Amino acid sequence: MYYLYIKTSTLDNNRIYLLFRKHVEGHLTSNELEELQEGLKHVDEETFSAWVDTLVDVKDNAEFNKDGVYTTLERKMDTLPARKTFGAEWMRSPMVRIAASVFIVLSIAALIYTLSDRSKHEINSEHATVEISDVQLSEEAMITMADGKRIAFDTIAGTAVEHKGIQFTRLADGSLAMTQSRGTDYFRRDDQHRLSAPVGVSLRVILPDSSIVWLNSGSSIHVWASYGQEKRAVALDGEAFFDVRHRKEVPFYVTAKGTTIRVLGTQFNVSAYQADKKMLTTLVQGSVDLTVSEHRLLLKPGQQAVVEEGTAIRLRTKVDMSEILAWKEGYFRFRNKPISDILHELAKWYPMDEVVVPAGANDRLTGSIKRSKKLTDLLRAIEQVSDLRFVVEERRVVVMK
Repeated sequence: MYYLYIKTSTLDNNRIYLLFRKHVEGHLTSNELEELQEGLKHVDEETFSAWVDTLVDVKDNAEFNKDGVYTTLERKMDTLPARKTFGAEWMRSPMVRIAASVFIVLSIAALIYTLSDRSKHEINSEHATVEISDVQLSEEAMITMADGKRIAFDTIAGTAVEHKGIQFTRLADGSLAMTQSRGTDYFRRDDQHRLSAPVGVSLRVILPDSSIVWLNSGSSIHVWASYGQEKRAVALDGEAFFDVRHRKEVPFYVTAKGTTIRVLGTQFNVSAYQADKKMLTTLVQGSVDLTVSEHRLLLKPGQQAVVEEGTAIRLRTKVDMSEILAWKEGYFRFRNKPISDILHELAKWYPMDEVVVPAGANDRLTGSIKRSKKLTDLLRAIEQVSDLRFVVEERRVVVMK
């Protein structure tokens, strides 16, 4: 991605902004178009992004960020012929390529803008070759006690539910608060209670010590019955963000895919889906100590530990926190990711049993899409900024070029 930072006068920028606005509205003359194209060579990326944010209202399920627009531009520009009026040398300049391709941005943005109004209708047959249908999401979250008793999350409303010294309360913000009575002898020390967020549901859990766990779609944690006595222990299957309360005398442990994470008080994200080859632990603040087999690693804020089956722990010092924590903020966010990887991530939120990607589908996308309970809207948004088309047959998604 290329960025252009050239200082221009406020007057010049105001003029370019007005021309840009007219182009978004579709009222630009041919002479003004040439003026705008020339003027954009002297507008930095930050200013241009602010203009897009102001003038192009990208809403709800069709929401793509400016990074997505820029990446799509670069991919599209490689296939565009140079305009004769500017010459080959001009078109080969990296800085100018972004400015010249603004017109593709506008086309993409306009399509995304209109998509929110069309989300409840079928795609116009002149612009699409397939019909997309929705996949139904799972039921509400479920609690399974160590003795096998099951409690549906949606049944906990208004009043607390108690079972053998364990109490669950649904808070006003939708969080699930778990408390336990002291000295209860209903369960053995190593018994575990399971709290689950099914596919298409994220769940915020407040543990008995006030530590908070955000469970991503299709994830669950097992909480030891002896939680908070000598140690605070949970096991993770899936992905979760942890905000652990500091208690030096009672350390906090997370186990997942053969790895043990020891913390005192910190914030970190763990992605440990069984279907994934890698387990990723990303530290936001504080410190965590990872152990797998005979290997051990101490993470610092901003670092990520990568554990693959049968290998040592690898350290990543350059990570994109916005992409890693997007799920917690309610977004799918990708940076230069192939469509196969994107669909793999979507399958964690939508109940898709199979994804078929042809060998020729090498499209890479960067952008943000707000999570929605409609797969239709999300796939349509991707269609609008790529050459891809999708067919959804029950729980099977097929990519078409």
